[in-house]
Order: sequence, then C-alpha cells, then structure tokens
Amino acid sequence: MHALQGHFSYLLNSGLGSDGNLENERQHLAQQQKLSKARARQFLLETNRRRKALDERRKQWDIQEQRLRENILQQRRQQVQDATQRFQRAHLPPSERYRQTARKNATNIEDALSQIQGSLSCYTQNPSVLSTTNTRR
Repeated sequence: MHALQGHFSYLLNSGLGSDGNLENERQHLAQQQKLSKARARQFLLETNRRRKALDERRKQWDIQEQRLRENILQQRRQQVQDATQRFQRAHLPPSERYRQTARKNATNIEDALSQIQGSLSCYTQNPSVLSTTNTRR
C-alpha cells in the first residue's frame, strides 16, 4: 500500500500533475466514455429497430405463404370434388351430367326479387303507414 502511495505521489510531483494535465486527462477519458456509451446505446436502439422490422417482414411473409398454401389446397379440394362428381355422374345421360346449381341460383334470385317487390308494394298500397310515421315526429 505504501508503494502505491509513493507511485501516486510521484505522478503528482512530476510534470503531469503540476500542470493539471492529469485532471484534464481524466475529464477527457470520462467524456470519451460518455460518448462511447451514447454511441453504443444508439447502435443498440438501431439494432432493435431493425430486428423488429425483420421480424415483422417475416411474419408478413409467413402469413402470405400460409394464404398461398390455403388457396392451393382449396383449388385441389375443388378439383378432387369436381372429378368425383364427374365420375359419379358418368353413368347419367349427357343432359343430366352437369350440375343444376346455376338454374337453382337463378330461381333464388328471382324469388328474392319478387319478395322485395312484394314488401315494397304493401307500403305503396297502404299510405297511412307512411304518413303516421312522419306525423309522430
């Protein structure tokens, strides 16, 4: 311990300590450490930002890939279903082989239109319903 005190007193008594260069060196070193810590902090923040962006891109890519897989599987299921129906209808005459869903949908649209027109006609035939709603306000 006495040797360390002697070494320290030597530094103080030398030319470095007498001019205050030792204090300047200490301040300079402390300032460099602060700058280094600030720079390291900025690098850390930038790295975290980039890591988050990369994770987000990976998630988006995974979602897009999953949608693509689902679409392909759906197309394959539809192809298998169509092939199965064609196979099952192969023994039928050509006029009955095709699905009749298009005709069925057309009649459903016509039915819906007639229901809408029917519901509107009851309001036009009974004007008292419309006039009572306006006078209550």
